[in-house]
Amino acid sequence: MSISTNHYIVFGWKLPYDFVENIWDDKFLPYIEGHEGIEFSMIADGMCGDYIVFGTVIKLPSSHENKDFMDIDLSIMYVYNTGRLQNEFQKVFGKRPTIAPKLFSFIHYN
Repeated sequence: MSISTNHYIVFGWKLPYDFVENIWDDKFLPYIEGHEGIEFSMIADGMCGDYIVFGTVIKLPSSHENKDFMDIDLSIMYVYNTGRLQNEFQKVFGKRPTIAPKLFSFIHYN
């Protein structure tokens, strides 16, 4: 068994894995699988069950991009209107977020 890593930069939320009862419920799959027409993404830590990330993936370098530095356009927070993101959060999870979305980076192992 091998492990791969993905480096993400996201504008959104890091949530506890138990934020939802069943992360593999059909209503979440379009966000996890990146279906056409779905604007936002969901990344779930299926290995350790530590987190669910929901938001806009700003940058995902490909595995062959071995860059120490990446440029990030902070205007993304205006382009991806926070209100739209919060409305989608409510649609997906059935409740309003209690904190504002943040810009963050993390490494996802799968």
